[in-house]
Amino acid sequence: MKSTIKVGDPIWIYEQEKNVYDKDGKYLRRGKWVEYTITGENKQSLLVGNSRSIAKKDLTKTRKTNNYGYMGIHPVAYSQEEVNDSIWMNKHRYKISEAVSNLKSSGLLRQVADLIGYEEK
Repeated sequence: MKSTIKVGDPIWIYEQEKNVYDKDGKYLRRGKWVEYTITGENKQSLLVGNSRSIAKKDLTKTRKTNNYGYMGIHPVAYSQEEVNDSIWMNKHRYKISEAVSNLKSSGLLRQVADLIGYEEK
């Protein structure tokens, strides 16, 4: 959890049960980011919005163990930039992975391996 987070700060929560639609009402995808304001805090939780709380230990545990959770998305973001990064990763990670899998050039694949720090075992 961001150590400087305080009451009044914005926080974005990925809500799987909310769907995203285009301007014509066509379904695009399940889940969407919803911005809240931190309204309070106690020893164990952040109070968000009118009636929601988030356990601090769950935020820390989730951040350390699973950076991108459901569908490549971490369930909490602390800035619009983190939201945008998560959306970009979710949209492109599988396409990029597939493109790498389909590479025909060993030289290019070696460059990708170097770029990501891959080491042969």
